[in-house]
Amino acid sequence: MDTSTQILFETGKDAFLQGEYRQSIDYFQRTVENLPQYSRESGEVQLWLVSAYQANNQGDEAIALCRELMTHPFTSTSQRAQRQLYILEAPKLERPKEWLTEIPSLDNLDPAKSLYVEGKKKVEEKELAIEDFEDLSQVETQDNQFLWWALGLGLVGLTSWGIWGG
Repeated sequence: MDTSTQILFETGKDAFLQGEYRQSIDYFQRTVENLPQYSRESGEVQLWLVSAYQANNQGDEAIALCRELMTHPFTSTSQRAQRQLYILEAPKLERPKEWLTEIPSLDNLDPAKSLYVEGKKKVEEKELAIEDFEDLSQVETQDNQFLWWALGLGLVGLTSWGIWGG
């Protein structure tokens, strides 16, 4: 596959993966035109084209192309086409209404009403008074040596672990 054809194919795959199915169909069709009809690359691109047709609700085109690809000379292409055709022709199952989520229509909204929800009101800042602070003269500030005991026990623990555990 030459460079320009490869670029067309990659652009088609990117468009497909981004949900732009009509564009991907166009790129895949142009890619197929640049390839020998029964080449492995042509089969690969046409399988992508089947998926793009299906995603774009062009089921008849997808089924027709799958049937054509079932006679492709490369076995892997024909087998993949057969599997895709089986899926495309499978009966459509009814989904129970409980499985579906209905999205409300926005057509009946009054355009005069605001669609924005009012946020929380700003909290008023209170000025601090001297009564809001704790009286430090009432707080006991005598050192109880906790920090030194904790450091000493930690050091003893590490030393003993180094001697007997390590």
